[in-house]
Amino acid sequence: LAIALFANIVATGLLIKLNARYRAQSDSNDFAAQALGTILLHVGVVPAVVLLAALPLGGGLAAARGWTIEQGWEFVVVDIAGMPHPFVYQHQREAGERWEVPFALLGTLVSLSLMGLAAAAPSAAKAARALAPGAGGVARFVSVYMPAVYLAATCLAALPLMCKESWHFKDAFLYVLSASCGVSNHLTQEVPLTLSGRLFAVVASSAMLAFSGATAGVVALHPSSRAMISACQGDEAADNPHAGGGQGERAKLGEC
Repeated sequence: LAIALFANIVATGLLIKLNARYRAQSDSNDFAAQALGTILLHVGVVPAVVLLAALPLGGGLAAARGWTIEQGWEFVVVDIAGMPHPFVYQHQREAGERWEVPFALLGTLVSLSLMGLAAAAPSAAKAARALAPGAGGVARFVSVYMPAVYLAATCLAALPLMCKESWHFKDAFLYVLSASCGVSNHLTQEVPLTLSGRLFAVVASSAMLAFSGATAGVVALHPSSRAMISACQGDEAADNPHAGGGQGERAKLGEC
């Protein structure tokens, strides 16, 4: 587990450095750099933060409950990644179960923060501007575009899990779909048994978590959503004459 976490951190750091160098040398190819940064944020940074955040939280819960560190990590990482289906079932109700509440709350705060990070990414703003300006653009984005992309990403994530755990593709697809969508009544009874399979399941669910945050960011930044927010809460630019300052600086920011 420690080796896998260290490899994830090193690989993510190297990719961030390479992407920054590529972005600095390719001003004319901004789309490729932005796409690479988006993929890096969703597949590298967010899963790495989830895996790392689960270490101290899982260790503290293991100390409070008398579990092994691996059991505590597995229990907490499922909460952070938004996976309702636990990896193991030996965590029976017993004395000290009240300690699960604060650690579960901290895990939820970490996952919400990561969703907010993905929602604030420049790619979400660009996608919102690319949609049709009316409410129909948001409706098509939510009901057509995103489900298609979500299902395609689920199929890609199911393939390595199918090979690693020797599952049928249907079981792997249903497992990833259930874990990433937060389905409480799981669509399959299969659970990853190997450590590498569990790590990959966490990475896939974390990437889907970031993808959900990015989807929320696109909807929130769409002109029709902004108009509705302005109608409810007023216009920030009208309330604060200095609110428009710094837009140019924010526009220069890259991703990851």
